[in-house]
Amino acid sequence: MPAPSEASPISGSFSVFLDLLRIYAALCVFVCHAEFGWFGDLSIPGFLEGHDAVVVFFVLSGFVIAYSQNQNRREFTDFVIARLTRLYVTLLPALFLTVACTMAVAYLNPSLSESLFKSFESLRYVVCLLFLQELWFRNLTPGFNGPLWSLSYELFYYILFAAATLIRVRWLRSVSVLLIAVIAGPNILLLLPAWLIGVAVLRLESRRPRNVVAQWMLLLVGMVVGAVLVHGGLGFPHREGRPPLNYSSAFVTDWILAASVGMILFAMRGLLRTGASPIVMRVARRLGDLTFPVYIFHFPLLAFFAALSGAESFNRGPINLLGIGCAFVASVALGLISERFRPRLASMIKLRFAWLRRTIRPRNRPELAAPIQMVVRECNNKDVLPVIELPPLSPVVRSASHQS
Repeated sequence: MPAPSEASPISGSFSVFLDLLRIYAALCVFVCHAEFGWFGDLSIPGFLEGHDAVVVFFVLSGFVIAYSQNQNRREFTDFVIARLTRLYVTLLPALFLTVACTMAVAYLNPSLSESLFKSFESLRYVVCLLFLQELWFRNLTPGFNGPLWSLSYELFYYILFAAATLIRVRWLRSVSVLLIAVIAGPNILLLLPAWLIGVAVLRLESRRPRNVVAQWMLLLVGMVVGAVLVHGGLGFPHREGRPPLNYSSAFVTDWILAASVGMILFAMRGLLRTGASPIVMRVARRLGDLTFPVYIFHFPLLAFFAALSGAESFNRGPINLLGIGCAFVASVALGLISERFRPRLASMIKLRFAWLRRTIRPRNRPELAAPIQMVVRECNNKDVLPVIELPPLSPVVRSASHQS
């Protein structure tokens, strides 16, 4: 696959727009879960459904990851390690928080705990640690942190993107993409087009209409289509959450929503070409960086404060706006703490990955070095695997093999 063309830098104003969009999407997810009923029968206007907000996140993720890779030009292994590190630095604290809140809710409010608890709850944490919670038709997220489902989707999108764009050998690239897709299963693959729309927004930059009126028309169409889908409550072929497709049940309407978000991003990048105040950019980026921690911290905290307020189950409880506010403040506070220690934790995780690479990498064998280098050169140049005759074994190795 040819290397992607160099993308123009993101303007300051468009960068602020991206941060504001992901802040809004994170708030939508929080509000949606706060409206479950455990804090009373609430309906807060002006926010998307939680699943629709996750679709927005997928489009943003595809765009940002493609742009980051375009700038950094990482190799396959470095790219995967970088993405895994970014996920783990927030996932690990989130899992510890979820376990703590699970134990606290079980002690404070057994009825609420029973409504959230799922079978094999402990095993679900291990599955989430490996990002395998949404393979095929399974939904193995813990009952006390449902939003973790999207992390499984995200990781497989990262790996598929890396395999499709960073593996140079044609046959190996095809086999790798096919193998990863088979492991991921249909549920994850059904929402892959939403993520790829974000990539397309970056890759199709040169085809953006230069006419400002055309860009405004594109923006208007995207906003209208998105508004119709969101306010119409449409879900095709089924509403999201219905087995066996679970979170991919409304994949057709999710594709259309993702396309509308892609049109908005595509148009806004052409319209927002000016810079922005460094202070505004710094504040927007700082708040935007909190969206991922808040996204995976908020649900167990909502459960904890719902337990304190006396909720009978996750969909029935007394009105308690203070509990919602406390859960939000606690989510932001833990997000700030997480971001403060993120560089240190990221360094520790990268060291573990470096140790793992050294462990599984074969030891340096001089008699194999030249053939291996020749394999790499031939594969890169011809996209075929040549037949290679290895040099004879050294006397020491030959004698050892005869003795065994």
